[in-house]
Amino acid sequence: MFGLTRNQFLGKDSFDPRWKIINEFNEILPPEKHPSMVALLTGKPEINQTFGVFVPETGRYTWLIVDAIPQFRTGETNPYQVFVSLHDITRRKLAEEAKKEAEQRFRTMFERHQAIMLLIEPYSGAIVDANMSASEFYGYPVETIRGMFIDQINCDPPEQIKAERLNALNEKRNYFIFLHKLSNGEMRTVEVHSTPITIGKQELLFSIIHDITQRKKIEIELQQSEHNLRELNAQKDKFFSILAHDLKSPFVSILGFSQLMVEHVNNNDCLSLSVK
Repeated sequence: MFGLTRNQFLGKDSFDPRWKIINEFNEILPPEKHPSMVALLTGKPEINQTFGVFVPETGRYTWLIVDAIPQFRTGETNPYQVFVSLHDITRRKLAEEAKKEAEQRFRTMFERHQAIMLLIEPYSGAIVDANMSASEFYGYPVETIRGMFIDQINCDPPEQIKAERLNALNEKRNYFIFLHKLSNGEMRTVEVHSTPITIGKQELLFSIIHDITQRKKIEIELQQSEHNLRELNAQKDKFFSILAHDLKSPFVSILGFSQLMVEHVNNNDCLSLSVK
């Protein structure tokens, strides 16, 4: 753990200044604050105290949980030595720090991102957190949104909203289109990408929201235009069908008469007509 042999440990000064000892707040501890010294001076054991030791031989901090138990001689009230038990928790500490760092990165991204973002408790629908973009879109202060339920924004039936939250929680679906109401009563069509995440020990839905009201309006207009075009094409086909039927008989007569004239002209015959 420390990169030393047993012989190197024996006789070593536990307060070697090269061995920096820090607490959980990264504060360097003076010798009188070391767990073994506290136990020696007070006669009280320091149980499960966590601290980090920078070991020059390894060039890194080793995080430990220490049990320091004072030893007494018979009839004496002052301890003459301290029995120290060390438990290496470096991996756990590094994992905790990595998790805190990841949560901090997420928090920074969440708060500063231009996309509308909400953190929602999946069972109750309570809005746990919102970013500034959500505040600007919905027209409520962030603190107000944090005290609201998604049912106060989402205009779909509450039973349907809850069912969709559970679908997102169980990763059956993560894309939805809803109708959301702003603080001024305006309705906006939004698409929601919702993913379950764990923050601390709490399981939440991380929802990214996009306003697609204008896009939906254009889609509806295109659908209406397509419908109108289909109707116009149907009317055109009907018109041409009627026109073709009404003109068929006169054109047949004209063509027949024209053929008759051509035949008589070629034969140098005289053609007389009687028109009534």
